[in-house]
Amino acid sequence: MANVVPKTEPFCVNLRVGKHSYITLTNPDNTFTASTDVLSVQDTTHGLDWKPKVSKWKAGELRIRLKANANKAKGKDKIVTTTPPDAGTLTVTITSPVKPVDPVTVDYVNDDETP
Repeated sequence: MANVVPKTEPFCVNLRVGKHSYITLTNPDNTFTASTDVLSVQDTTHGLDWKPKVSKWKAGELRIRLKANANKAKGKDKIVTTTPPDAGTLTVTITSPVKPVDPVTVDYVNDDETP
């Protein structure tokens, strides 16, 4: 049974609260289904997390929309770090099937222009 792996790396992920980014995972066993869900996406090193939502799936590929979560400083739309990191590694947890997901290497942006 093969691990789920990132389709391409590095992905560019937005740190701006409420902004969207996408990552894509591949599954060599082709076992993703309509009930495959993403429980969490986190960068535990930098204390960051995102609200994940499956935006597109097929048996061997899962596209995940990430919305920067409430990593806010006292209600302001700012990430809780003195200087946002340039890059990091995401830990992704999926269900149905429950499979190991290789770490996802990402570059970070803090962009007001991303829809």
